[in-house]
Amino acid sequence: MILEGWEIGTAVHHATGHDLGGDRAIVRSVGGDLVLIVIDVLGHGESADRAARLAEHAIDGASSSNAEALLRLLDRELAGSVGAAAGVSTFGAGSNSGGFAGVGNTVCRVLGPAPRTLVSADGVVGQHARVPDAAAISVEPGETLLMHSDGISSRIDWKSYPEIVSAGAELAAKEIVRKFGRSHDDISCIVARRQ
Repeated sequence: MILEGWEIGTAVHHATGHDLGGDRAIVRSVGGDLVLIVIDVLGHGESADRAARLAEHAIDGASSSNAEALLRLLDRELAGSVGAAAGVSTFGAGSNSGGFAGVGNTVCRVLGPAPRTLVSADGVVGQHARVPDAAAISVEPGETLLMHSDGISSRIDWKSYPEIVSAGAELAAKEIVRKFGRSHDDISCIVARRQ
């Protein structure tokens, strides 16, 4: 899909043996700003899906595109649930620069000539998580933003897989889940490139 000047692909897979799961790859435009969110609710199946739907509903009603504000919103909405890990990247209208904030086991990387990883804070969203300050993030032409849950290993040497990184965003997201996903876990993945 193309949204706010970005090519974006998403892929989600439920753990083996489950028709439902708690991972989500959420892509939204909020006031012209691009919002990308990976959510990984603890557990699997129907109970995890219920919590993930609560999170999606909260994001659908959000009026702010601020990464920290969105994490606080998720923390409030998921209070009393099993909780989740969540990573939020936001980019201003027409901009390749923005912010990233995450809590729990979510990964945000910029792949390209100078690869970099942004770190999520420890904690569980929905259990009074300490929301970290958003880290500055920039995705230059020729670079790829990759966000995913811990259903995909964070120890992959992406330089060894240029064919995946350079593929169209939708195909890249699906191939990353297919090739590197852990079948026993829910998986969510977002791939984004500035047009």
